[in-house]
Amino acid sequence: MPYCSSCGSEVNEQAIVCVKCGVGLPKSSTNTLRDVEITASFQIKTIAILIDTLIVYALTFVNGFLVGAFFHGESVNNPDFFNSLLGISACFMQILGFFIVGMRNKGKYWLHLFLVALCVWPTGLINVYNGQEFSIWFFGIIIIVICMGVGGGLRLLIPRKPTFQE
Repeated sequence: MPYCSSCGSEVNEQAIVCVKCGVGLPKSSTNTLRDVEITASFQIKTIAILIDTLIVYALTFVNGFLVGAFFHGESVNNPDFFNSLLGISACFMQILGFFIVGMRNKGKYWLHLFLVALCVWPTGLINVYNGQEFSIWFFGIIIIVICMGVGGGLRLLIPRKPTFQE
């Protein structure tokens, strides 16, 4: 029996429109329930990756803002100290971010964290626009993956309580 690719409800093989959601069905509407589950699962995982990317990016952004606000004088007087402080604190915030992402994740843990890391990396292009060298941004993926590994590893130290659904 075919299923609607939009809402997943069972539809008649000769149906032109889904009775439940009203979406038009293609002539060869032979989606199986498994096809619908895979599509829905992919959409949910994509949204989870984007949300988790925003979590890591937001923590890093807030860190940069706070370090810039509290140590602005150091950026003029001692730029090496300021840049080191900014970089080290950003690493700690990324580790915290990946730890939080790891606590939220169920499923293919390391793959999810790696996909989030790949999505976080391009957000650093804003720093290139603000004067950072391109090569520093380009090789920054190495630092991001290290932070991912540390944050993800720290999360594994905390046992997860099973939920009713697991």
